[in-house]
Amino acid sequence: MSSTAQPVSIISTAPGVFTVPPTGQANAVLVYVDPTDGIAKIAAPASQSALFSIPAAPIPRDTPGFFYATGLGILTPTITDGNAPILTDPNAVVHYATTPVVLIGGITAEVDFAGQAPGYPGVNQVNIVIPNGAPIGNAVPLQFQTQGGAIISTPGATIAVR
Repeated sequence: MSSTAQPVSIISTAPGVFTVPPTGQANAVLVYVDPTDGIAKIAAPASQSALFSIPAAPIPRDTPGFFYATGLGILTPTITDGNAPILTDPNAVVHYATTPVVLIGGITAEVDFAGQAPGYPGVNQVNIVIPNGAPIGNAVPLQFQTQGGAIISTPGATIAVR
């Protein structure tokens, strides 16, 4: 069975943050090392530790962490679809031509790295530092801002911040 041709919009970025559960409208999988005890945790309410199968706790302000996303744009150096150069070249670093703007509760976070997650084609790793002015709470929005200034909520990824 065939259908008539339909127009399709092509855009340069369409960020999506990996969440648990995987709805895009839940807690982002933002990993950090808790400075109080040196244990790797997910930036979520402590009551959600069982959901993640590893410890969870709100991330302190001014603490580095990383999360996974998809749809962040053009990589440099360019790679072919489905190729994971890190598997064949342990020194390969594939990052984004334009560093994404990440907002934590509407406050711009420092982005230390944004690129292909090592060994995972199509999966993006974003390393950030939680801003000192970020709001505190168990459901602080984790968002991207486009070059045109639009806020993308992806559609509702959150983290816990203390």
